Amino acid sequence: MSTLKADTIQSTSGGAATLTKQHAAKAWFNLNAIGTEAYRDTFNIGSVTDNATGDFSHNFTNAMNNSNHVAILGTNGTDNTTGVNSYATYFDPTSTGTGFTRSQNISQGGTPLDTGFVLGVVVGDLA
Repeated sequence: MSTLKADTIQSTSGGAATLTKQHAAKAWFNLNAIGTEAYRDTFNIGSVTDNATGDFSHNFTNAMNNSNHVAILGTNGTDNTTGVNSYATYFDPTSTGTGFTRSQNISQGGTPLDTGFVLGVVVGDLA
């Protein structure tokens, strides 16, 4: 048995190494969706598209291999104005391509709302 020990692994260009064919997060994001949308932090997410209130496309820096990736999503459950605190954040695979994943926030009453935190982790294979 061989042992590989390393403090840092980088790509040949000096950046982060790309994980392929492994079951690890291929992208994640922490979005402030109140007012002007802005990511607090991301991995493999280049930008956000505001499709409508509570409806966002998160655009990958490096595309997924196919549209069968999985997004695990959540929200803090407040829109900072109405005090509504029961939301469902969901992933719709029919509206997802290899270059983005989509999240939608819906209140308990069925109304789309922007929230202070939209969080997501994406797993699947990179292209």
